[in-house]
Amino acid sequence: MRVPFKPEVTSIPVTGVGAHVGAMAYFAVLAYPNRDGWSKRDKLVDALKAWLSKAYIAKGGDRRKILRKYKRLKNEAIEGTLSLAFYRIQALRLPAARMAYWKLIHGQIVGSVVKGTRSTVLRLRAPKESEWANKFAEEYPSWEPTSLNECARLMAFELENARRAWGWHDHKDAAPLSQNPDITIESASKNVLKRVWKATMPVLHLAMAFPKKQEHPDILGLIHDPSWLPSTLRYAEGLRRMLPQFIHRYDSEKAIRLLPITYDAGDTLRRRVAIDKSKAKTRKRER
Repeated sequence: MRVPFKPEVTSIPVTGVGAHVGAMAYFAVLAYPNRDGWSKRDKLVDALKAWLSKAYIAKGGDRRKILRKYKRLKNEAIEGTLSLAFYRIQALRLPAARMAYWKLIHGQIVGSVVKGTRSTVLRLRAPKESEWANKFAEEYPSWEPTSLNECARLMAFELENARRAWGWHDHKDAAPLSQNPDITIESASKNVLKRVWKATMPVLHLAMAFPKKQEHPDILGLIHDPSWLPSTLRYAEGLRRMLPQFIHRYDSEKAIRLLPITYDAGDTLRRRVAIDKSKAKTRKRER
């Protein structure tokens, strides 16, 4: 018997002390939207909590207030977890959001003006050792994407250039595609459709609502100051309802929903910390 699909709906705090945890949850869901990645979400949230804890201690905070598991987590482990998750957001989710905006904007009539997407090919220089990227730049010197396949081709070109500035992402996925001689524009665009576009569908609305549109998003800064979270979730929910009109493969019923809890969750979080400490003491006595 086939089990009916149940979309993920999660309530997260957006005000008070709990807003920091709500921001962590938002980025964890963006990085790992599939159910088989839930353990990675937990690992990311733990790494972010450890990062905040260590920053608190470095500023003279009381070490006794920090759970032992966060104090014990090594900086190398924290940095590795954050780098991989932030890369997934920067290289997979935000490019998919950009492709979606290309689809929404192109050809839309606003008054007497027909809006179009502005091609970025002119301002991007193809890497010299990337034959397919050079060919793409020559073939489309002033080109705008109108179909999903064309969006994928342009995004493959943009990502090929962007990866060269991502040296701080220390893992193989961050390496430029042109280092593989078998990569062509066709295979690169298919990779974008599969790994970027299709994989982002459950969180496309959340990615499109990303609070800052800079090239190198300061995710740690956004967690430190989560004041953006309530408006971002409202915007994302509006996009979730609207997107099926423009992107036919987007299913709003299968999209992950993050719903805001607007009360101050500080007491709840403090109670949870107290429970964690109590359990740790109980386990220690049992040993």
